[in-house]
Amino acid sequence: MSSSEEVQISKLVCKWKDLEELELESKPSNFLELAENISMHCKNFCRLMVSSSIREEDAIAVARYLPKLKILELRRSYLRKEELLIILNGCRELERLSLKDCIGFDGNEREILAKVSQIKEFKSEGCKLYYEHSYEFDDDFSSGCTLYGFVH
Repeated sequence: MSSSEEVQISKLVCKWKDLEELELESKPSNFLELAENISMHCKNFCRLMVSSSIREEDAIAVARYLPKLKILELRRSYLRKEELLIILNGCRELERLSLKDCIGFDGNEREILAKVSQIKEFKSEGCKLYYEHSYEFDDDFSSGCTLYGFVH
């Protein structure tokens, strides 16, 4: 999405008073402004779906401006435990939370499971603390050599 399209979406949200759901292929760079505009102008907003890197300021924006979310889908996102806890502490009306295939936290961690216990539908299959990707080289390099990359 271009930066001009990001600005347009944020401005259009101000006119979409009946907006209830928003699906974004990726998180816009002006996400804070977008969340604030949704909060001010879309009183029935209940579902957000986005796949991206969720930073602390993004988590705070979700918790502060979208606390009445019923459905939050952050599948295939980079989301650390700290940011997830910010969202969970701020969005206490969540009924469905999908975090499938996220990187940055362990979906089976006790603290997280305790926080999501009140959510009707919680999906965290495939979540990992880090991303592992292997690269295998052909015979010209080094036979049997594999490199692993980790993102923390």
